[in-house]
Amino acid sequence: MINDLMTILREVGNTIYMLFVLPGEFVLSWFSEFAPAAAAWLNSISDEQAALTIIVLSLLLWSLLAFAVAKLWLLLQNLFRIIAATGKTLLFRISLPCELLKNRLLHGLRRLIPQQTACTIAATNADFDDLDLAVLHSAAARGPGFTTSAPELAERLTYRPAQIQRSLSKLSRNKLLDGVIGSTDGFENYRLSESGSYYVAELHRNSRNS
Repeated sequence: MINDLMTILREVGNTIYMLFVLPGEFVLSWFSEFAPAAAAWLNSISDEQAALTIIVLSLLLWSLLAFAVAKLWLLLQNLFRIIAATGKTLLFRISLPCELLKNRLLHGLRRLIPQQTACTIAATNADFDDLDLAVLHSAAARGPGFTTSAPELAERLTYRPAQIQRSLSKLSRNKLLDGVIGSTDGFENYRLSESGSYYVAELHRNSRNS
């Protein structure tokens, strides 16, 4: 049992040794073929020194091979990093315009949908009287972005400012007017909203069709 184990260990050791000295033996054989002078000098060395020479050459060659593999691995790692960074940069530059376009489309849809929804609610659910519609048309006549208030419209429509204010508040609750910071004679300022502009345009179209 022990003898068999020792035999196996010797065979394994011999195999490892043969693999280890393979590069040194290859170099020596190469010297014999292409550098006869060096081969003759090596042949003049005793057998023990020749074996030591093969071991040293093999150790040197295995060290050089390990160093070359390590350098190649580092080079490949750097190359992969450069490729990955270039790919990420290219992907970002390609995706950025697409993302901007998507955001603009979504923003446009978000602005469009609430306008139509608010106008639909105002047209179907809200009960506007003649004064409410007159106030809305007067605010629309001011033009987009211009403000109006109850005292100003009261002079034009010959109503009391409190009555005009009630209509303004009602139109504001239905998203047809937007409140503006500031006041006129103690009354809030308003301007036509985008939904209000859409609703006024619908009223004009309906009046032309009727």
